[in-house]
Amino acid sequence: MIIQRVSTEAATHRRRRVGRRLVLLAVAGLFAAVPVGIATGADSSATLSGRVMAGETPLGITSVSLVAMTPSGPQVTSTKTDANGNFSFPGLTAGSAITYTATTIYQHATFTSDGVNLTAGEVHDTTLSVYPTTVSPAAVTLTSWTVWLDFTGGKIAVQQDVEYKNSGSAAYVGTEGVDVATGSGTGAVVLPVAAGAGNFEYLGRFQACCGAASNGVWAHIRPIA
Repeated sequence: MIIQRVSTEAATHRRRRVGRRLVLLAVAGLFAAVPVGIATGADSSATLSGRVMAGETPLGITSVSLVAMTPSGPQVTSTKTDANGNFSFPGLTAGSAITYTATTIYQHATFTSDGVNLTAGEVHDTTLSVYPTTVSPAAVTLTSWTVWLDFTGGKIAVQQDVEYKNSGSAAYVGTEGVDVATGSGTGAVVLPVAAGAGNFEYLGRFQACCGAASNGVWAHIRPIA
């Protein structure tokens, strides 16, 4: 899902309305890609760990990055998996203000886990799944696309909620080129945005690390698996 937001009030209202699968936000203004930060320190007591899986097979010895979406922007740190695909990021700052997402590159595509907020002392386990890739959308169906408009303080907040189904065995990676703060790739999800839209924010599975707007469209590099 995608949300365009222009004001805090509109965003708060939208958050009550959203609650299904893919979500991101946008608004009228200019989009600024911010870095995500991973805060570690004496008060950082949470851990995010997991395993990279290609189907039923662990993907051993590969690089995994942890993207932390913080109020000051995104921060990224990386590690290597062991031979069984296991990885761990200890010493993370807990709290609802930071959303953590694990990412890895497989067959030139960026695969990500769902975002998670950690609590103090938590050891959160996740599976980072990767798939063979394809540029053919034959197995992908857009099952729903809902557009919401909010008018607040003379501004318009636009939310686009989209849901896709992939009935094939390969992840669709798209063809729209996307340059983002943490790298580049092709956009599997491409949606129209109004001229001058900005202040993009994200909910659910999509993360600000992996999407960008240009030439009247917004594209995200997370494959549709």
